[in-house]
Amino acid sequence: MAESGNKTELVHLPRPSAAPPLLAAGLALVVAGLWTWWPFAAAGAMVAVISAITWVRANRDEIARMPREQQSLTSAGFDGKR
Repeated sequence: MAESGNKTELVHLPRPSAAPPLLAAGLALVVAGLWTWWPFAAAGAMVAVISAITWVRANRDEIARMPREQQSLTSAGFDGKR
């Protein structure tokens, strides 16, 4: 079977981000602040909200960068034509 020079599938990997660990740390501070001192919970909530907003915005930009259509030759996209 001769392969054409066309790329059939692109693997998209998102850029590295500090938002997921910051979100986890913020939520951990919220939980810790519930049992210790309320300013810890307030600071953790602020960190969690800011990192969640940052993560969603970055994800939206990543999705906008992805190709809208691409040819697939995997078993899920195989249509029987060669």
